[in-house]
Amino acid sequence: MVIEVREARRSDIREIIRIRQAVTPHLATTERRLSAILESANGKSIRQLVASVGRRVVGEALLGVVATSGGMCAAFGNPHVDPDFENRGVGTALAQRVYGYAIVGHAHELHAWVNDSAHATAFAQSHGYVRRRQAKIQRLELSKFNNLSSGLPLGYEIHRALDVGGMEHAIYSAEAKAIADEPGEFIRQGLSFSDWLVTVWNMSLSELSLSSIVTYGSQVVGASYLECDDRGVCASGSTWTDPDHRNQGIAMAAKESALLRAKGHGYSMAYTSNDGRNAAMRRINHRLGYEHFRDEWRYSLKIEANVGSNV
Repeated sequence: MVIEVREARRSDIREIIRIRQAVTPHLATTERRLSAILESANGKSIRQLVASVGRRVVGEALLGVVATSGGMCAAFGNPHVDPDFENRGVGTALAQRVYGYAIVGHAHELHAWVNDSAHATAFAQSHGYVRRRQAKIQRLELSKFNNLSSGLPLGYEIHRALDVGGMEHAIYSAEAKAIADEPGEFIRQGLSFSDWLVTVWNMSLSELSLSSIVTYGSQVVGASYLECDDRGVCASGSTWTDPDHRNQGIAMAAKESALLRAKGHGYSMAYTSNDGRNAAMRRINHRLGYEHFRDEWRYSLKIEANVGSNV
């Protein structure tokens, strides 16, 4: 079986979505979001790969290189394989190409999210990856979800993201400040504004109408983003609060308002993922009614040498 790993094309998008929905059902992937990544990928720090056998796409990987503290770079890459083609070398082919791009990007470490299953963790370990930290993935049946919070203190306002056009850079800056102390958020912390626009803010009109932005006067102080797909599924893209405005109920109110809008628009299931050490956000999710779905682990691989590559 000949496996080809290459840059994704627009004609691959439906197959990428099919594979992701099979392997990571808690993620909401849309044609719009993938199209934006492909359109921005030429010479950029974020790339989308596919593995194919003949004309059939049998695997995919989103990868990127971001700046970290101390002038270093780190890479991320998550290979996903069509379940019908597991144990046939597809994951290895993708992992090798991801590693090659990490070298070319001068990354000192490569990170991947791995499902908490014997097969997936054994695969990561066989390629030299070391287990780092755990993520808790939870889900919420929106048909059972009702209003819980008592609102926000005087001076705070919740807006639909759709209604705050022109404030993108202010939101980006506020988010960067808010997530600076969040466990394991090095990827989001290292995004440039242009990459943030593509990977975070590139929401459809529907997603913008569901997602929440919180302000205090003219200052952006919190947000909760939803990413939604055509299965009736929403996934929390991120929920954050400015450190100077925490303990005011902002995260709870922002996420609750977004979920209520999603329920009103007919979405049936919501997923969220949080670092296992983020006790504050996990308490909020528990209050909102989320239940355990599955766990993932971040695995990391040290890149010992930065040498040339033909990828």
